Amino acid sequence: MAKIIRCDKTTENIDSPNLETLQKIVEGYIEEVPVPNEKSTVMIVNEYGRMLRLPLNVVATAIMGQPIVGDVVLCKRKELH
Repeated sequence: MAKIIRCDKTTENIDSPNLETLQKIVEGYIEEVPVPNEKSTVMIVNEYGRMLRLPLNVVATAIMGQPIVGDVVLCKRKELH
């Protein structure tokens, strides 16, 4: 099951996110970023989040070990359609 991680530190589980759903959650074009030490897990972020100056996502930053901005989706690569 995929998980939305929002900048306000709230989370929500979602089933089988498709491209349209992912773009709506991250508010734009998506970028798939591999999660360190998790071969099959990715974080879906806004491709232009830094350029758009989206707010820092503290929870996602802690998971990735680098600054992550905007709302994100954490999921297994096989869940993506």
